[in-house]
Amino acid sequence: MANVQLLSRTTANGYHDHNFVTLIERRTDHLAITAPLINGQRQARQRMHRVRAKRVVLATGAHERPLVYSGNDIPGNYLAGAISTYIQRYGVIPGNKLVVSTSNDEGYRAALDWLESGRDVVAIADARPTPDGDLVKLARLKGIVIITGSAVIEAHGTTRVRSVDIARINTERFVVAGNATRYACDTVASSGGFSPVIHLSSHTGGRPQWRDDILGFVPAPVKGMLMAGGAQGIYSLAAVLNSGREAGMRAACEAGGQEKAPALPQARTRRDGAAIALYQVPHRKTTLRAPKQFVDLQNDVTAAAIELATREGFESIEHIKRYTVMGFGTDQGKLGNINGLAIAARVLNRTIRRWVRRCFVLTIRPSPLAPSPAGTATNCSSRSAIPLCISGMWSRARCSKMSGSGNVRGTSRST
Repeated sequence: MANVQLLSRTTANGYHDHNFVTLIERRTDHLAITAPLINGQRQARQRMHRVRAKRVVLATGAHERPLVYSGNDIPGNYLAGAISTYIQRYGVIPGNKLVVSTSNDEGYRAALDWLESGRDVVAIADARPTPDGDLVKLARLKGIVIITGSAVIEAHGTTRVRSVDIARINTERFVVAGNATRYACDTVASSGGFSPVIHLSSHTGGRPQWRDDILGFVPAPVKGMLMAGGAQGIYSLAAVLNSGREAGMRAACEAGGQEKAPALPQARTRRDGAAIALYQVPHRKTTLRAPKQFVDLQNDVTAAAIELATREGFESIEHIKRYTVMGFGTDQGKLGNINGLAIAARVLNRTIRRWVRRCFVLTIRPSPLAPSPAGTATNCSSRSAIPLCISGMWSRARCSKMSGSGNVRGTSRST
């Protein structure tokens, strides 16, 4: 369409009041370390677009959650989705013998991809007592061993995974309900469900809402904002495509355009079984005595550290996060925060729905300090007129242009 501009390599890094959205376009980062010269002019590396929209559709997807169990930091532990991505997108099989530990049907996808690649699937440990989705039936037809009501409670190895212990578990009582069996393997794939990516919607001030049916947070209603796909807990391909079409049509109509339904590609309908809530896998020993169960792998935050924080009297999740530094890594808690919240809620005998009312932190990816505003000249100086504001420190560029005052030397101080 002639009146539509498509910005590739662009991230929305801010969603402000009244549907004001800031976009960071990576214009030349993919070309070279330094921006190229065109007609003697140095091109902008990145550019900020400031957009005031009548309607905003967020189709930001969802992050897969890992399971928290002992030894989950040993090389060879993967997310189930990562296994499928390595195989399907890059043609790489990161091991020979796979064990899957899952609480939903997505773990079976990784096992089937692994088996079709000619490698050995040792077993699938499914925490659900009676899984019955289409992928489960297909795995049974392929002859994959499925151990129901069970999970990987510990992985063994030093430089990489060598074996795992699988045991029956009681998720309601949070105990190991049977003897553990050891299986030799070199790769473990885990899947604990999905967390909708709602960081942008949280920027508007709306508090996320917990939904037990999808075991995740969804955005609070915001005027002028529409959600589509995984961002609102819809994960099957056919339903995601239909959700995106409906959101786009509604946004177009409400913005004054004409309703014209686009044709959708054909997608196979797949029946998935219900997932089970499993954020931390119990161990034969107590959490404080068991081998380390990592929740935040970047900051080495363990389930024991979260439990210890509650024993020290920290009952607010904000205090627990600061006591343990959970979620302060570069991933900003995308993998571990939901598991950490659930562990703290279990220890304090509370529910996530009634206790946790938190906002997710922006931005979703690193942003530069001073991208060129859209519409300005492409000849960019290395000097910045934007102050640096990071973690309680502020500073000004060594030489910055201030209105009516000429060049001034930069200053910095701690606050």
